[in-house]
Amino acid sequence: MLPEDHTEQEVKAVLLKLGDPVTLASGYRDRPMHLIGPRYYDVYISLLKMILPIAAVISLIALVGDNPFRDTGNTVMEAILKIIGKGISGIISTGIQVFFWLTLSFAIVERLDTSKDQSPLTKDLKPWTPENLKDIPNISKKKAVPMIEVFASLLGLSVFAALYFNAANLLGVYEKEMAVSFS
Repeated sequence: MLPEDHTEQEVKAVLLKLGDPVTLASGYRDRPMHLIGPRYYDVYISLLKMILPIAAVISLIALVGDNPFRDTGNTVMEAILKIIGKGISGIISTGIQVFFWLTLSFAIVERLDTSKDQSPLTKDLKPWTPENLKDIPNISKKKAVPMIEVFASLLGLSVFAALYFNAANLLGVYEKEMAVSFS
């Protein structure tokens, strides 16, 4: 497709002729993507990757807020296993719900889209050009949020939520009322 001594303009022309890489790659598949087509597929996958971990963390926070020490076993090992089991089942249940509702939403959007254009959506909702390849930002190590900060924040939020929702069980306020009889 390119001559031996090609220029950048020739490379851009060939890239533009080939089109969006996602559309090109989906053309090599032996079957089309029916439920969520190439127009919305990348947006769907990126949202799924973003929402699933958030929903899992919220599920664990809700477990802590729901007093996980209620109805635990007689021994410490039984209590730990029941709490871990509740956590895992909550994460799986939440993941299934997120997957189902997000897939259903995108399937409905795909069916209601009346445009004949099947080119994938980009961030700026314009047709793909080779210039889009330059728009990928490089995040420096200084600006990146360390994973330890994310986990520490979530742990602190979980502890606070557990204390908040179980405050009535942890703190007791006793009032002494004087009974006055008029006889």
